Amino acid sequence: MLVGLPLNSLVKKAWRKEVTKFDVSIDPRKFDLSIEEIIAIADGEDVDARLITNASELSFGPFEEQDIKRELSAEKSILLVQGLEQYFKSVRMLIASYFDFIPAWQLDDVMGSVNYNSTSCGAHFDQYDVFLLQHTGEKKWHFDEMIHCDEDLDENSELRLLKHFSPTNEVIAREGDLIYVPPGVGHHGQAAEASITLSIGIRNPTPLEILGDFSSFLMSEQSNQAPLSSKLFSGEDEISDKFIKEIRAYLTNACSTENIEDWVGSYSTRLSEPSNIQPNEPARLKSKCLLLASLKARFAFKRRKDKTLFFVNGDRYVLNTSDLKWIADLTRNRECAYEPDVSSAGRNCIKEMLSSGAITIEEREH
Repeated sequence: MLVGLPLNSLVKKAWRKEVTKFDVSIDPRKFDLSIEEIIAIADGEDVDARLITNASELSFGPFEEQDIKRELSAEKSILLVQGLEQYFKSVRMLIASYFDFIPAWQLDDVMGSVNYNSTSCGAHFDQYDVFLLQHTGEKKWHFDEMIHCDEDLDENSELRLLKHFSPTNEVIAREGDLIYVPPGVGHHGQAAEASITLSIGIRNPTPLEILGDFSSFLMSEQSNQAPLSSKLFSGEDEISDKFIKEIRAYLTNACSTENIEDWVGSYSTRLSEPSNIQPNEPARLKSKCLLLASLKARFAFKRRKDKTLFFVNGDRYVLNTSDLKWIADLTRNRECAYEPDVSSAGRNCIKEMLSSGAITIEEREH
């Protein structure tokens, strides 16, 4: 385990290698966030919130605010709320200020773990890279040196807890401390007092996700239902090498760079709950008006020859290279100015995004 590294040394020295603690890397006072504010949003229908009570009983939101406060007043209770960057400007500023090394298409979300009294989230592992930022209070973390898989989970637990956990390292995370945890590493956090821990997750597909999701993506794009081979391999009792080569050629063609790019763009921007994006009323585009990303909208882009592929909430738009500036601004800054020289394809894309609710318009005085 590495301790005391500067944050800018992460990629070179720690990424995918070992658990690393960065002492007082961030001043949380610059990014106001309270337990009460997080509790207040957990009553929303579109908020992914979970409440753990008695260390093992799991319930799903939405929750009444007074019910959460009552449950959290007891020990061994913790509230987990996903997507805090969608609801708090301070969290978005935190990401922009300290985690700009994570591209928008790889950032999954920011989860908040909050509690009032002594509690634990239980020994578990994540299937993705995660940063644990201690925003408020202190938390004691235990880590092991194993790379876990689903076979290590307790089948009787809804919480995906490990059956066996033998920690080899202990770390005290104080306000401003940041811990990087590679995928699969077992960890167990314990708080003795009021605490907010922010978990910044990276969206990287597992091999199983790639095989399953990419296959489904290709199937959705495939319209030809005719059998692959038109030959009858008479007299060949053994499976024909020619047939194997025919299938291999088809799979090689299906796994083209273009298809993989399209799938990565769709996968990276797909919403877990698409229904949470609400359509807008028709709006008129005016020069210099500001286009604002909706809270839950996800964007990514990829240049392909003389075109720019723009991915919005799982959908793909083929736009011109002249559209690249506003696309990059919207993806990186979550807002961009509408310019009259946007291409016709870009203008249609913006209108569709407005209609679907992926973006909204804010009028600006000239």
